[in-house]
Amino acid sequence: MNSQLRKWILGMTLFSEYTQEELESESAVTLTLAELRALQLSSSGDVFAHGSQLSTNLESAASKLDMAMDRHRANLVAERMSISRRG
Repeated sequence: MNSQLRKWILGMTLFSEYTQEELESESAVTLTLAELRALQLSSSGDVFAHGSQLSTNLESAASKLDMAMDRHRANLVAERMSISRRG
């Protein structure tokens, strides 16, 4: 993704500015079984030792989620811009 677009998205679009429909829109994220397990355990309050396999899997999952969210937000911004140009 263009770094300037990413900066604009993150700096200018607050979650409070999204419509309910946009907030409920889905995005595909591909995670491994190990990443899913680390997320599941972490969301239940488990804490992992730095450098452990679970810690590594959690970091990998978080990175994938961050990238997916950036792409999803960019798509929403592009969709808004397309609609505003037509309307």
